[in-house]
Amino acid sequence: MVGNLFLQNILRAYFPGYSSKHGLPLKHLKAADALMSCRTEEQGHSLYVCPEDNTPLQINHSCRHRSCPACAARKQAQWLNQQQQKLLPCGHSHMVFTLPTNINCFGNTILRGLARPYSGLVRRPCWNC
Repeated sequence: MVGNLFLQNILRAYFPGYSSKHGLPLKHLKAADALMSCRTEEQGHSLYVCPEDNTPLQINHSCRHRSCPACAARKQAQWLNQQQQKLLPCGHSHMVFTLPTNINCFGNTILRGLARPYSGLVRRPCWNC
């Protein structure tokens, strides 16, 4: 939340002058507007009342914009967790082969030939041994 307030203060102070000097696409203007108004009265609010002592609690609504540090942090954490669940439970490497253009037409044949020796590892994973 602190990061969002810091960004909001910068946008509120400098974005109007910047946007008036530079022609910005509508999507950038909408994004800046959403970030500047996130968790403020402009977005609206919900009012909760404690049933014991009737203390009111007002919670301002968020912008839910994907560029907002406060709103996107939870989705980013969920995505990161999902990606980590997909990782193999052992050390591994990712290999990328770039073939020269003149032999690119043979690429699938070459890769199939390389994949045969390694296919046994996929069928019988070594980390369960």
